[in-house]
Amino acid sequence: MISLVFAIGSSMGSVRRIFTPSTEERKILAKAFAQYQEKMFVIFKIKTNTGIEIEIYLKDPNTNNQVFKQRFPLNDDAEAYLMVNNNSMNLGLVDINTDGQMDIIAPTVDKNGNSRLNVFQFNPELDSFVPYVEGAP
Repeated sequence: MISLVFAIGSSMGSVRRIFTPSTEERKILAKAFAQYQEKMFVIFKIKTNTGIEIEIYLKDPNTNNQVFKQRFPLNDDAEAYLMVNNNSMNLGLVDINTDGQMDIIAPTVDKNGNSRLNVFQFNPELDSFVPYVEGAP
């Protein structure tokens, strides 16, 4: 009887996971603010159960509410930092392509341990953010 109680006790975590609906855990890793075409955006780097996500919200100037705009899932990626001017950062704004407009940079590490520098730029024609592709207009 004691071994049965021990076996049940040791498997409680597994049993709980079977009967508990899976909920997504989200942790904000970093936050940045950027302005494009007179619009203020709030950018979050978030850790989820599946990896990292970049979420962008438009800040309403009248109410200060944040309205969801876009999400870029970086599935299977893990948190990473980048050294800039002797400071460690995990989310930032840098003018990568020297067009006078700040681009979002978010370093991560993929599941194979390779470093990635994820870059997103604001496209005024689309009024949204797009992944940066070197050499693209």
